[in-house]
Amino acid sequence: TCLTALRVFLPALTHTLSHTAGALWFGQGQTYSQLDASVGHVDWYNVQFYSQGTPYTTCTTLISVSGDLFLGMSVLEIVASGVPQQKVVIG
Repeated sequence: TCLTALRVFLPALTHTLSHTAGALWFGQGQTYSQLDASVGHVDWYNVQFYSQGTPYTTCTTLISVSGDLFLGMSVLEIVASGVPQQKVVIG
């Protein structure tokens, strides 16, 4: 994959690889949860919780349970999908 090739040229000891994506790309087993499980070369994800309507209006919907329309897209739900907690940054 592209990430595997990047990691070869940018070794983990001297370089950091990150991705920025909207939370919707993590929810319910979406692309980034699968990417981290299969490739794992990303050091951290700057997850964007804005410009997605109004699901993230409280600490609960941002951190714990995102709600019906955005099921699986809060920080702890992203972690529960398999992305390591230390890789999730709120953006």
